[in-house]
Amino acid sequence: MEASPPNDRDPGRLLGLRNWRVRSKLIAVLVIPAVAFLVLASFGIGSSIRNAQAFDRGSRLAELGGEVTALVHELQSERDLSAGFLAGGAAGNDNVKNALLAQQRLVDSAESAYRDAEEPLHEDLGARLETRFNAVLVGLEDLTGLRDAVTAQSITARAAFGEYSQLIQSLLDINREIAEPGGDEDLAQQVRAFDDLSQAKELTSQVRGSLYATALGGGFAFRGFQDFSSLLAQQQAAFAQFQTDANDAQRNQFAQEVQGQATLTVNRIEQDALSSQGSDLDINAQQWLAASTTEIETLRSVESQLLAGVNDFSQELSAAAQRDALRNAIAIAVILAI
Repeated sequence: MEASPPNDRDPGRLLGLRNWRVRSKLIAVLVIPAVAFLVLASFGIGSSIRNAQAFDRGSRLAELGGEVTALVHELQSERDLSAGFLAGGAAGNDNVKNALLAQQRLVDSAESAYRDAEEPLHEDLGARLETRFNAVLVGLEDLTGLRDAVTAQSITARAAFGEYSQLIQSLLDINREIAEPGGDEDLAQQVRAFDDLSQAKELTSQVRGSLYATALGGGFAFRGFQDFSSLLAQQQAAFAQFQTDANDAQRNQFAQEVQGQATLTVNRIEQDALSSQGSDLDINAQQWLAASTTEIETLRSVESQLLAGVNDFSQELSAAAQRDALRNAIAIAVILAI
């Protein structure tokens, strides 16, 4: 019988495999799929490692959030007392001044704790966070000059209020970054609710400072009533946003904490101020300050609990991502060995 003519389409002939030794063929059969598997698996490991790093970044930011919210809380009180001090004028202002000086010492303590916690993270979490950190540090460096201007009464209550508020917002912007990396929706929801409440608390503090200054100043300044009405509208919108973004447990937590006689007193005084339409305002400044401060303390309590939840969950995600990366690496090593 005549031999069959060679088939030019035979893949073995085209690759020259027929002329390879058996050992070389076995190596090719094993190595090529193994390399392909390793390349594909490396993408999975890389994704796990990136997730672990992102969640670790969020966890470290959540821990810093405790110092951020503590400093914000003290700065809010200093701002509101400063506004009252400036609006009250030089006469009969010793009690307000003494309260302001005591509050400044609390701010200094909170600032020191914030700087200690922020320093190791300053250049370690990326350019975006470094920019936010720098904005806060600039504001803190300017705080001494702002205090001097308040003490000398060389600045208006409105201007001082604005400078304090800008520094406070720079701090709150840091906490928004907690859920940026990783893309976990449950963490993002918790951070949204926490941030919503922090913003609502900030507007509540602004209402406190605005009406406190108004009461000590003897009435609303030019456009003061319009500004106050606008603040109340923004505050209500912020609380509504929190109710929208919060889950059932967070809403129940808020409802249980933010209630009581102080809240009722705050609502009554605010309605009296609105009913005055900017004239014949009759508000006891110290009663308002005490009631509104008590309400803000309840908001602070809920804020702290929400942040603790964010912190715990971000740490769980970071630990889980690290376990996934390690488990995937071990599985790949075992498969390659087999």
